[in-house]
Amino acid sequence: MWTKVRATNGIERPQAELIFNVGAILLFLGGLVFRVWLAGQPVGRLDSDGAVIGLMAIRFLSGEFSAMYWGQGYGGSQEAIAAAALFAVTDVSSMALKLVPVAFNAISAILVWRVGRRLLGETYGKLAGVLFWIWPPFFLLWSLRMGTYWASLASALLVFLQVLRIKERVAWRWYDAPLLGLAIGNALWANPQTVYVLIPVLLVHAGMFVKRWRHCLVSIPFMFVGALPWLIFNFRNSWASFEVPSQPSLGPLGHLSLLLRRMLPMSLGFRYPYSDEWLWGVVGKAAYFAAALVLGILIIRFWKKLSVLWIAFLIYPIVYAVSPYSWYDDEPRYLLFLIPFICLSAAAGLQWVLPRPLLALSVCLIIAVGLGIPSLGQIRRVYVQPTAPDVPLPNSFAQLEDLLLDEGVRVAYADYWIAYRTTFETEEKVVVAPLQVHRYLPYDQKVGSSIDPPPFIFVKGSGSLDNFDKLAKANSIDYELVNRGPWLLAWPEEPISPWELAILNGHYPSSG
Repeated sequence: MWTKVRATNGIERPQAELIFNVGAILLFLGGLVFRVWLAGQPVGRLDSDGAVIGLMAIRFLSGEFSAMYWGQGYGGSQEAIAAAALFAVTDVSSMALKLVPVAFNAISAILVWRVGRRLLGETYGKLAGVLFWIWPPFFLLWSLRMGTYWASLASALLVFLQVLRIKERVAWRWYDAPLLGLAIGNALWANPQTVYVLIPVLLVHAGMFVKRWRHCLVSIPFMFVGALPWLIFNFRNSWASFEVPSQPSLGPLGHLSLLLRRMLPMSLGFRYPYSDEWLWGVVGKAAYFAAALVLGILIIRFWKKLSVLWIAFLIYPIVYAVSPYSWYDDEPRYLLFLIPFICLSAAAGLQWVLPRPLLALSVCLIIAVGLGIPSLGQIRRVYVQPTAPDVPLPNSFAQLEDLLLDEGVRVAYADYWIAYRTTFETEEKVVVAPLQVHRYLPYDQKVGSSIDPPPFIFVKGSGSLDNFDKLAKANSIDYELVNRGPWLLAWPEEPISPWELAILNGHYPSSG
């Protein structure tokens, strides 16, 4: 039972703890409501990348299992499996699909709390979890993105938590080694970016594993079990996970410079994604450098106590610098795996400077609101909408779906950003094959083997329709054009090559 010991802020500790917990719950609910609101905004709408997860889930329910995200040699199907489980008890819908990354985001926040509890204590562990849930602003938006990121982060944090659980025990329990092995294997299957978390966690605790090497031997076969879908996929596909598509490269030093100049301030909310602007101009830049200075002071102050956090800050830039994907600089998606360490470090700093939980929680709210509102507002203004291929997509596909069903269309061709979303939202009643980026061969085969020439879908005003018209005239093919709202359906009397149209549009048809 709580004792009535007076807290430093003048409130009895049981009361202060109750107020803190209520405040944390309210912030969690506020973050959830905000995500629901974002899901209805243009920046939160479903796109074809996310629709692929929904289609994989539909295929799972039909008995077809895919170990990896369609068309790629990396990125496990955990989110698609979760979506399939959700679709089994609810209707298939875009909103239901968006719940999957939000759920994994919430699980990650809980895991940050449980990790923080062991590093910082219960109260400031909760603070780290709350901060992760309501900040940084970009990842509030990103929490609605289906794919492989959020399930992967949850998988990596599960390894982190399991290692800390083992560390605090005098003796390993019978299930510790198997669970650790399964968690590591699952994380490696989920996404290669999990190494951002796995390397520092396993490196810092290497001494413990050396002392308990017999237990670690037990973990190894379970690690292979956890990674079994990844192993089977690679056996069947000539180890495709190790094939890196050709990417632009700035070199390690260029990637490192990009990380420090653009990606890190973007991920923290000091710089706007999709633009070169700093939050409040020079003020935002100064605040970013001040935050970096504070982090350096914290590293010096808590080097031994929180070594796993600081080792992560040293490892991350090294891995980021050599990654072939680090050239991408429109948004800080590749820094997601650094955010838990940043939130834990921020909570540690608040514990050191503000040993008053209620005040620290208030500071977290101020940080989230102060950085979040202008950053999210800017994202809404400058967000790069998917184009098909040269005009923005309509927010709603309802008129397109009605048009296709009214015209009796069952197969069609369209730009990538139309194709998979349409196929998902019609629940495969209409299968649309993409002109470029082919992720699922059976869809291409179904459309290509149609007895009647498949129609082509366009957005009004797109130059792609002009290219289609040129291609039709060059082959002396007549076509019927049907319009509904912003959508156009071009139905040729004879087959027209989708590959030739893709090339005219400036795309070379490819997979992945």
